[in-house]
Amino acid sequence: MKRQILAGLALLLFGTATRGQNTPAADFSLGYSAIKFDENLGRTAYGGSSTVALNVNRWLGAVGDFGLYHTSYIAPGLAAGTYMFGPRFSYRHWNRFNPFTQVLLGGARSGVNALAFGAGGGVEFTLDQRGRFAVRPQIEYLGFRANGGTTNTLRVGVAFVLRTGRRF
Repeated sequence: MKRQILAGLALLLFGTATRGQNTPAADFSLGYSAIKFDENLGRTAYGGSSTVALNVNRWLGAVGDFGLYHTSYIAPGLAAGTYMFGPRFSYRHWNRFNPFTQVLLGGARSGVNALAFGAGGGVEFTLDQRGRFAVRPQIEYLGFRANGGTTNTLRVGVAFVLRTGRRF
């Protein structure tokens, strides 16, 4: 009887540790994004973004988001870069489906320096059994503040994610 109780306690403890292993220590992503920056004229900038996220625990992570975008609507073309940082809140209760939301603050550079801020979210769909690879569609509101004015935009993107390490 004593062995059965010990075995039951061991399974309970190891089951909890196994559940904690579903959270990666960090993830890296690389993806394609589009920013709608002039709604009246239908102008869109296309480019890519990359993120690095360090997961503090199962639901909280610190993320850095870096993007480069280009549009040819303005001669000879406009190139812009963004760099933003902030918290990411994830809901990791399913094996293959992880919704998240994030709030970002940083800067943008496109001839002039601007304050960049945003909020949005998406879903990570796990692609493999070990949970190392995922695809992440997301949508976010972005704002850029420069020269006393604010530009409100929408960023839509999809990224491939590599997850590394395990958070216990």
